[in-house]
Amino acid sequence: RVAMHKLALAAVLLAQGVPLIHAGSEMLRTKKGQDNTYEAGDDVNAIDWSTKKENLEVVQYVTELIQFRKAHAAFRMTAAAEIAEKLKFVTTPDNVIVFSLGPHAGGDVWQ
Repeated sequence: RVAMHKLALAAVLLAQGVPLIHAGSEMLRTKKGQDNTYEAGDDVNAIDWSTKKENLEVVQYVTELIQFRKAHAAFRMTAAAEIAEKLKFVTTPDNVIVFSLGPHAGGDVWQ
C-alpha cells in the first residue's frame, strides 16, 4: 500500500504542470473509506496529525520530491512546444512508463 501511494505521489510531483496534492496525502490520509465527504463532519474531514508520525517515511519522501522538483526547472516547463520538444517517452514492456527530459529542459543545468 505504501509503495503504491509513493508511486502515485511521484507521478503527480514529477509531471509537467502544477501539481496538486490533497491535504494530508503525504501522510497517507484516509477519510475512513468514504468517497464523498462534502457533508461529512470533522470526524471524517479533519486531518489526523498523528498519521504524520506513523507515516514519516512517506512525508520525508514527498518533501524530497518537492525539493527535487524545485531544484530542476525541467519539471516546471511552461510552454507546450518546449514540453513536446524536450519530453520523450521510451518504449518499454507493458505496465512500465519511462520518460526523459532534456537536454537542458526548462533551462535546467542537467542534460
